[in-house]
Amino acid sequence: MAIYRLKAKNGSVGHGLPHAEYILREGKYSKGTKKEELVYKESGNMPSFGEKDPKEFWDAADVYEVNRRPYKEYEISLPNELALEENKQIVDEFVKKIIGKDYPYTYAIHNKTNNRGEGNVHVHLMFCERKFDGIEREKEIFFKRANTKSPEKGGAKKDRTWQKKEKLLKDRKLFADITNSYLEKAGLDERVSHLSLEKQMNQALAEGDIDKANLLLRDPIDIPGKILQKAEDTLNKWEKKSLKIHEENKLIKLKKLENYKKKSDINQMEKSELIEEYNKTKTKLQEDKLDKTALNFCSNGAYYKMVNRARTLRKDIRKKPTDLELKSELTQTINNLDYLKNDLKISDKYKAKYIQIKDAYEIKLEKCLSILDEKYNVSKSDLKELHPKEKIEEMDLNTYNNKITIDTSDYFTVQNRLEEINLYKETLNKQLNDTDMIYTEAVDNISGNKFSALNMYQNYLFKTDKEKKDQDKLRDEMKLFHSQLKDPNISQLINKESDRLTSNKSLEIKDLYKEEDILKGYLSSLKPPLQELLDERIVTDLIDYKAQYNVLKDEKNYLEHSIISNSFEKSNKQATADPIKKEKENSYNLDNKNWQLNRLNKVNFEIDLISKKIHVKELQVKENEDKIPWYKSENNIKSKVAFKVIDQEYDNIKKLKAIKENLNLKASDKNIDKLALNILTKGEYLKIEANKNKLKIEITRKEKEIRSLGMFKVLEKKNLKKSLNDLEIRLTKLNTKQQDITKDFSDETLGKVRKKVRKGFKNAKRNIDMQINYSNKKIEFTKTLKTTKKYVPGPSRSNNGLDLKKILENKNSNYGIKVSLRDKKDKDIVELER
Repeated sequence: MAIYRLKAKNGSVGHGLPHAEYILREGKYSKGTKKEELVYKESGNMPSFGEKDPKEFWDAADVYEVNRRPYKEYEISLPNELALEENKQIVDEFVKKIIGKDYPYTYAIHNKTNNRGEGNVHVHLMFCERKFDGIEREKEIFFKRANTKSPEKGGAKKDRTWQKKEKLLKDRKLFADITNSYLEKAGLDERVSHLSLEKQMNQALAEGDIDKANLLLRDPIDIPGKILQKAEDTLNKWEKKSLKIHEENKLIKLKKLENYKKKSDINQMEKSELIEEYNKTKTKLQEDKLDKTALNFCSNGAYYKMVNRARTLRKDIRKKPTDLELKSELTQTINNLDYLKNDLKISDKYKAKYIQIKDAYEIKLEKCLSILDEKYNVSKSDLKELHPKEKIEEMDLNTYNNKITIDTSDYFTVQNRLEEINLYKETLNKQLNDTDMIYTEAVDNISGNKFSALNMYQNYLFKTDKEKKDQDKLRDEMKLFHSQLKDPNISQLINKESDRLTSNKSLEIKDLYKEEDILKGYLSSLKPPLQELLDERIVTDLIDYKAQYNVLKDEKNYLEHSIISNSFEKSNKQATADPIKKEKENSYNLDNKNWQLNRLNKVNFEIDLISKKIHVKELQVKENEDKIPWYKSENNIKSKVAFKVIDQEYDNIKKLKAIKENLNLKASDKNIDKLALNILTKGEYLKIEANKNKLKIEITRKEKEIRSLGMFKVLEKKNLKKSLNDLEIRLTKLNTKQQDITKDFSDETLGKVRKKVRKGFKNAKRNIDMQINYSNKKIEFTKTLKTTKKYVPGPSRSNNGLDLKKILENKNSNYGIKVSLRDKKDKDIVELER
């Protein structure tokens, strides 16, 4: 993998000779592995006092150089793909063009090999900036200041162009061009560039080459050479992390390069590949896709990294729903994404990138169309007909394989997912066959769940003895609503929404069939565990499903009660506030009610699904009991499972209580004020607070150090007092800055944010309490399994045991679990965690 690196360094007086010895591997560097690394060395254009031994020239430069810079160095990486002789030719050509016969120079080519067998061929080129003018000088004169009137009396004149940025950039480009010419001669596809990846990417976008721009949208492969030379077991934590990132970046580059090679030559693509590329490009031209691509290019790939991280965290949360650290990281990632979007979208860079990307995709689209038309006689109108059919028919299972998110190496996980897929298919097919259900869902989507809400209120009024005026009011509202549904425009919208829902559900069923085929293949390749472990897992899953069912039932009751009480009880109260405040409150309640109705629909779907899961597991338990009566064994499977579950839940309760205690400590009035100010200043307040704390610690340390010094250490005390004074000035400035950024906020604004923060703490603690309650109820239920080993078959005459079968089949039991399984966080909690 050819890489580009040309680094310029300025040498200081006293380092000329030691550095020359280092690169030439002479003196103390002439032994061991250092000597073996030397491939070739050369010196040229030396004055008479340095012709025999170049080290004498660099030694004289250290002694007599008046401008304090005896040499300049270019440290350059050479391509590993080329032979050492070819690399020497590259260096010779480069030296000839930039040095010529004007400047004294020494260069050495080294070839290091790290512990992983990777070569690192590079050259050290050190040269003097003093230019020959044809006058022979002694070493005492050569490094003096130049004399323009009498050149022979002064030293050789320094060429100041070496210190200009333009000169360095020109040399960098020259070396890249020379290297690429040799790579091309060798018949290699690899090329190097003197430009940064970002500049190359912008250049590719400007030229309309979106594939090349995507190739360059990555982090550079850069790592200190010392890390690569070390053995892995000797690396510290930071070095291991750097090495891991380095390896990941290399893999990303290779993968992107492979994809680029496939797409770069469109002319060589087959018909099906071209159609697929055309359809992909057309999809990427959609406004939302362009928006995301532009954000990703503007953030140099950070946007998609955060999106992928959020996706991974959501998958992990599904597996560990009680893990608060994962939830906190997800919230932080989502907040960072929001900040990134808000910051970038208002910038000119984003607007320019959006236009560039759009133009590049359109160029690619036209190119695909022209090749399809010329080679295969396929027009744009033909593609419109081909697109939907070919996309479904030609979709390979291997492509769909990437969508599977579960652990396919675990037998239990795959088996449970297959059971879940069967239940999903059954539910979706039932919905597709029920036209009334589709119609109701379509009307709810169009009306913001009003249809479901009205039906719920109607059922509520029939069950309770409400006043007649409430019934009349509901009847009038339902008449008005049904009359609106008869409007032709609304009917058309409902029909379109019904078609969309039917299509989506059909596609979802097809996806489930594809996933099922793949998972069956995985399941057949996995070795089934022992029957005892299978039985144990069935009981564990049944316990979880029972607990989830009770939780969802409680949440359903809570949501129904909340929606109805908000609509009837609160609407009957007289407004005491001003009309504007009332209007704001009503709009907030409307949004909250709409969210609750959406959540209620999801909960109903989940209850239906979990009921079916419980039924399946109960049948499996019954089947196992029929084979081998579990009560015949003292150490029965259910007792073993019970002990495990109880221990796990006790550990979980202990962790949750520790988190709650930490929250209580953080919920002080002082801390709430700080968090409120931090929210208003968009995180600036706590950053300043953290810097202040660091300064205070440093000030305390300095004060202790001053007190520990004796009375005679005057100079040390003076220096410490000076640095202490500087720290106190910095602390004063930070205090002033903190006051400045908070002075514009009124007490009313601060009070509102304080209220939000308190509510966030309250909600967080409430959620923890509910999770503790959930664990306690799960323990309570599981203890019934633990006591079943005392059960004796036959009619029960005493309370010595419990009937496990009846407990497991009791679907109507309610254990009072109050846990919200919301998949959407409260805004206050999100704000608090941010």
